Amino acid sequence: MTIEIRDASLEARIQEQLQATGSSSVEEVLLRLLEATCALSS
Repeated sequence: MTIEIRDASLEARIQEQLQATGSSSVEEVLLRLLEATCALSS
C-alpha cells in the first residue's frame, strides 16, 4: 500500500513522531498511533 501525504503540517507531525519515538519507519509510527488509539477506546 502506498499512502501519499499532501498536508505539509501532517507530514511534519509524523516526522516529529519518528524522531520522538525513535521509530525506524513511518509504518512503525502509524502502528504505534493505531495501538494507542485502540487502547484508549477499550
